[in-house]
Amino acid sequence: MGLIFLLALVLAAVFYWWQSGMVPFWDSFTGSDSASRMERPPLAQAPPSPPVVEQPLPEYPMPELPEKDKAKPLPPVENSDGPILEALVGNFRADGLAEFINMQDYVRRLVITVDNLPRELVPSQMSMVQRIPGLLEVEQVGDVVTLSRRNYARYDGFVTFAQSLDPRLLVSLYLRFYPLLDQTYKQIGHPTGRFHDRVIVAIDDMLAAPQPKGPIELHQPKILYRFVDPELQNLSAGQKIMIRIGPDNATQLKQALRRLRRELLGQPVN
Repeated sequence: MGLIFLLALVLAAVFYWWQSGMVPFWDSFTGSDSASRMERPPLAQAPPSPPVVEQPLPEYPMPELPEKDKAKPLPPVENSDGPILEALVGNFRADGLAEFINMQDYVRRLVITVDNLPRELVPSQMSMVQRIPGLLEVEQVGDVVTLSRRNYARYDGFVTFAQSLDPRLLVSLYLRFYPLLDQTYKQIGHPTGRFHDRVIVAIDDMLAAPQPKGPIELHQPKILYRFVDPELQNLSAGQKIMIRIGPDNATQLKQALRRLRRELLGQPVN
């Protein structure tokens, strides 16, 4: 549970960014703006789409839950918010939780967040994070608009908080509540999948994020900004996070994710 909590913290970057002036979550599904979506015919008038067939994920090793924890009963998913909050507050800074995390319907929000990090977007209505104040800052020279480096400092707080989390403790909480996560993952559309494998895929996707050289150019086709470079615009939600938080923050987060990945796979973390 703690491991996914860190991923939810990382997701805060992209959520804050979208809310501050980039393309909204729902538009990224199609790459168009909300106005053009409103002009489309109703779904009932559209021809049926073929079912999406996902490739099976590789199976990754998973540590065993300690015997002392196996005997602890778990609540049903719909009644799990209280026990999960109690476990998190007992192990992490309460002020950090209150600042970053939406604790309502926690398991479902968390699973949907992680499942969609390697995709184009995470649905905003199921975001795990609270919105922070502040607007997107850009710099303009003539007709060229670029992302201001002043934006990077907006993410310093959650990067510092994420780095402070003990990976062993994170994974122990993850394993404790894992049956609820895996159950929910299957219920949202992956009946033969395993949530643990999706977590590793999400981490690996973020670790593979490129780091652009030089200013990041933006354009504003309507109201909201988009990346000019199509390769950046088409990156996954998780990889966009690593770009938007800035190179220094991205380096620190990648270090934290590598430590967590090793612990999650049952490998020693030095």
